[in-house]
Amino acid sequence: MVRKFDFLVIGSGIAGMSFALKVAKKGSVALICKAELEEANTYFAQGGIASVTDMKVDNFDKHIEDTMIAGDWISDREAVEKVVRNAPEQIKALIDWGVDFDKKEDGEFDLHKEGGHSEFRILHHKDNTGAEIQTSLIEA
Repeated sequence: MVRKFDFLVIGSGIAGMSFALKVAKKGSVALICKAELEEANTYFAQGGIASVTDMKVDNFDKHIEDTMIAGDWISDREAVEKVVRNAPEQIKALIDWGVDFDKKEDGEFDLHKEGGHSEFRILHHKDNTGAEIQTSLIEA
């Protein structure tokens, strides 16, 4: 039996699932994974995702600098800049797909400061951010 698809996505982690959801509007998608859709490193990630979300106290240049310092200046600066500057758009897509990042009582994100970050910019869901993301992407 031969099956034809417009897109073939290998991997059910955040990258593969996000891409599959984005291109599903443009054609048929086959998603290949190890076993079950939950069987991805994304599911087991406990931490959060770093993104500039509060431009009153944070900015892209600070986040880029923090990332370069944490990477002992051997990170590819162009790649770091691309990821940091595109993070807010990707966070919005995750939220649109149902990811429920923790919020404070006032409705603002409950941001954390971790690792080499100089500002509070870590979005999370309890201590199982990866499972929340993976489950939401599967449902979407």
